[in-house]
Amino acid sequence: MVQAYLIPSASGSGHNHGDSCNGTPVTLRVDVKGFFLYWVDQNHEMDMLDIATIRDVRTGQYAKKPRPY
Repeated sequence: MVQAYLIPSASGSGHNHGDSCNGTPVTLRVDVKGFFLYWVDQNHEMDMLDIATIRDVRTGQYAKKPRPY
């Protein structure tokens, strides 16, 4: 079960694969079971990510581009 303080939305910047420079403002949420992250952009388009597929969450100077498979 996900803690209540994690369920409300948060604002952030979304990036498409291959486009590391430009971010799109998004609203990010986690589902109540804690399995998925989903976000909505300014055009009200939704996308979803299975949390189990996240490999790295570094930001700022520590962020690195993922290696191709």
